[in-house]
Amino acid sequence: MTDLAFMIITGEGGLPSDDVERHLRLLERAAATGLVEGRFNLGVTLVTHGMDPPRGLELIRATAEEGFANAQFTIFIMHFPVNHREYGEGTKKDAFFNACVKAGVGPDPVLAADMVHRAAQQGHGEAQYYYAQCLQFGYGVEEDVKKAYRWYKMAAACGHAGAANKCGNLLS
Repeated sequence: MTDLAFMIITGEGGLPSDDVERHLRLLERAAATGLVEGRFNLGVTLVTHGMDPPRGLELIRATAEEGFANAQFTIFIMHFPVNHREYGEGTKKDAFFNACVKAGVGPDPVLAADMVHRAAQQGHGEAQYYYAQCLQFGYGVEEDVKKAYRWYKMAAACGHAGAANKCGNLLS
């Protein structure tokens, strides 16, 4: 059900992407059954489309605390200081990120590092890469290049091309 709702919102598979209300109804049904992915996707939709950002953020936070890696990675993105410094409100072409900023979400390097670490521990390749970045540059954690290298290697093993490149750079 959540895959169908995602297809509607993105327009994949020829489904109409402008039917946000239908998408929302499907996600509400999926969330009502207790599906963590349904509650997470409902939260992202509520934030992105400005329908109910406080409820959406709460759903995302709750699913992250339940251990859903995509939610943990999303919280990392929401709070990663570099995103706020480089993009700021209204400059990034990401509706979700901009909606989070408008809802008052600010940089929190410690929370960001904690959440991306949790997702990385579950094998989330993108999270492994960004946790390695946190370690390499000391974002929210103590700088540790040796640990960063190990996390880059794990991300590379998951197919993250940028991580493989970083491994080579750290060795040289």
